[in-house]
Amino acid sequence: MQRKAKTQGSQRRAWFNPRSLHMVIFVSVAIGVIVTEAVLLLPFSMVWQTQNIEQAADEVRAAFVHATDPATFPSVDDVTRTADRFMRDGLIIGASVLDASGEQLSTVGDRPFLTLDMVRRGGLQTWESADGAALDLYIDPSETGMANPLVARLAMAPIDAATHDRIVKTALAILAIVLGSSMVSVIALNYWIVKPMRKLQGAIMAAVDNPDVADQFKTGLKRRDELGSISRSLDLLFTAVSLLHQEELATLHKQNEESLIGVLQYSGDGKLQAANPAALDMLGFETETELRKADQHMVIPKNGSTSRKTFLDIEVDTDSLVPVELLGRVRQIAAHVQHIPVRRRDGTVARHFITLIELDRMSRELQSLQERVKKADAKLSKVSAREQETRRVLESCLCLLDTGSEKPRVEPAVMPDRIVNEWYKDAAEANLVSGKLEHGVLPQLEGDPARIREVFRQALLVVYAKTTIERPTMGMEADMPDEKTARFIIRDISKDRIGGGRQVEKSVDWRLPLAALQVALGKCGGQIVDMVPEGAPPRLALTLKASKVQPFDINEEDLAMAG
Repeated sequence: MQRKAKTQGSQRRAWFNPRSLHMVIFVSVAIGVIVTEAVLLLPFSMVWQTQNIEQAADEVRAAFVHATDPATFPSVDDVTRTADRFMRDGLIIGASVLDASGEQLSTVGDRPFLTLDMVRRGGLQTWESADGAALDLYIDPSETGMANPLVARLAMAPIDAATHDRIVKTALAILAIVLGSSMVSVIALNYWIVKPMRKLQGAIMAAVDNPDVADQFKTGLKRRDELGSISRSLDLLFTAVSLLHQEELATLHKQNEESLIGVLQYSGDGKLQAANPAALDMLGFETETELRKADQHMVIPKNGSTSRKTFLDIEVDTDSLVPVELLGRVRQIAAHVQHIPVRRRDGTVARHFITLIELDRMSRELQSLQERVKKADAKLSKVSAREQETRRVLESCLCLLDTGSEKPRVEPAVMPDRIVNEWYKDAAEANLVSGKLEHGVLPQLEGDPARIREVFRQALLVVYAKTTIERPTMGMEADMPDEKTARFIIRDISKDRIGGGRQVEKSVDWRLPLAALQVALGKCGGQIVDMVPEGAPPRLALTLKASKVQPFDINEEDLAMAG
């Protein structure tokens, strides 16, 4: 009942709200009435005044016509007496009897201002006094049968009163018609627009307060106008909001169940509503029912006080954690507590959330998580290394499948250092090898650059595949036994540089790149001259055709530098 009264009160306030739709309608109606009466009554009042003046003049003329008998040929005294009688009856307030030249023969009451000369020269039949209180009326002898012309003075007060009365009656009629139509319009607008809009507003506010069940507040208006379109759009929106909120609540509920942070939920009046498994474990309870029955004074703040408090006694602060001691059923632990109230729109508290964080447990879980992350990184690194090894094995397969049908492009000077450095850099970025490829001065070669590139890439892969060290370091030496031959020696120097390393099993079978190397050497006219057996540090020597153009001679000092 209180909520219903509050709703009715809010509706009454909305009715008198100057910004409400009702007030806009009333103001519009009032302005319409004022404009309508101003537009209609102002010109019509002038017309009605003229009509009333003509009617009064006709009545006076008719009165003199009926009061005189043309057969008797009334004298000036008879006309004067008739005018005096009409003045006593209130028909006129004065009159003047004139002769043919315009001279006044007799006057009764107020003397009129209108003269016979003004009538003859100006064609005036009536004349209104300057103060607007009287009207002079010329009565021609031909109209009355009298021998003399007559000017009668009429009071304007009855004429103005008749005009005013007609204006008031017309204004009231217009006002009644406008107000009646306005009230009908207001009632129609109230039922056709205002009430549906209030229904939409109420549905929106209800969905805002309860987004998880927003689909229960569908308006369901079947209209085909703009409000119906808005209603259907809102219904779709409510359905989407409800689904999204329910999915979010389900996700949050799952996260809450799996979280290491304890969460307690209390109602606005302080009753325990829910507790997640982490909170029950911290406090030493198995079920929420046991926690509800237990003494809720489980908190001792670390501020020098020894008094036990409830969780709701914790200071409300959404930005910081309060260090406390939790007295559970089984143990006493150090924790941090945060009190977060959720308020309604009117400021009252709807529910309380208490978060419990056990720092020691969080530290242990963090260390465990870090260890799992390290293991996952190592596993990922191993998988990535195998992927890179597989890519290079595929390159060996392509080398074996190449028939060499294309005509080779022979160049007089090919620099092998760019080829080997490129392969080693890519392998280092893929975490297959470490450091840089150590080599001295490498002689230039003669032949097809693409085939020479295949030779060195397969030779480096053979040495990498034969070593059992994870991320080995490799070196390369070169010399020229004669002017036409260049010899290259590739070996694993990990023991010399890093003292060995962790032993791993490679996913590459060294025999596959060795076969590809032999095919590539056959295309270039080279050969393998030395390869140590398994068990010893990998070492491979091969020869290729040397270029006739060498930037400088290779001597013993160069070999010593390369070694």
